[in-house]
Amino acid sequence: MAETRAILTQSEKDIAILIVEDDTMSRTFLRRILKEEGFTNISAVQDGLEAQKEITKHRYDVVLLDLQLPGLDGVEVLKLLRQRHARARVMVITSSNERHVVEQVLEAGAQDYLVKPFAPSVVIERLVRLIRHKGDAKSE
Repeated sequence: MAETRAILTQSEKDIAILIVEDDTMSRTFLRRILKEEGFTNISAVQDGLEAQKEITKHRYDVVLLDLQLPGLDGVEVLKLLRQRHARARVMVITSSNERHVVEQVLEAGAQDYLVKPFAPSVVIERLVRLIRHKGDAKSE
């Protein structure tokens, strides 16, 4: 993965990232590629209710969010996140590529949408873009 590495500043590497993914393999994979890229402040939860607790207790700069979650679905998590932390950047990473779903989450405040399966380099490229373009969140 060295050939795809972005040049990140230390402050970019230290941002607070929350992974909300119910699939253990996907959650572990996302955490691993973020760590390999140098990110240091990564939390992960496996369902919408855990995400709700995390969002209530902590501020996250970036949230990587699956939509199909037990407990509370990803769209509800996104709405809660927008109420509590309007400046957080959200990348939805899910298996659905249906147009109405994409439109729904972008309208609800996500800045990016990535369909599974994905290449690690694409996640990192889009994550770096989210980090560096903080000013254009729909809910701000």
